Amino acid sequence: MDQSVGGPPAGDQSGKPGLAPENDSGEEDYKKRQRQSFLNNAQHRDEMRKHVQEKAKQENELRSSFFSVAVAMAFFVLVCSNMGVLVYIAQTNGAAHHLVLSAWLVSVVAEVIAIMHIIAKYLFPAPMEKQDSKTTSQ
Repeated sequence: MDQSVGGPPAGDQSGKPGLAPENDSGEEDYKKRQRQSFLNNAQHRDEMRKHVQEKAKQENELRSSFFSVAVAMAFFVLVCSNMGVLVYIAQTNGAAHHLVLSAWLVSVVAEVIAIMHIIAKYLFPAPMEKQDSKTTSQ
């Protein structure tokens, strides 16, 4: 063998076995393979970019429908809550206890804040890095 111990194979000028060609024809083949590899990587990046854009578009469409449903549900909860309080006031002939009305008011405010929090959290999610650090720290 013409190789020294641990050295590159004969005819290899790159220092890495099998990467550099031994003649001009092999060098052209090597360059073609490198170019094709680069083109394949570029096509893959383009496909991934299109996939990410399509996913973002779908998420935006889902966000608007989620918002509509959440607002409708919040409106329904508020209407039902108000109807319940009105029925209570009617049954007590206008002598509703102030603690009941205070509890109702606090619960309505808490419901609205909670629904707004859920909507905001879904419509504007935190970046993945922040979510991952939150889950690992808990």
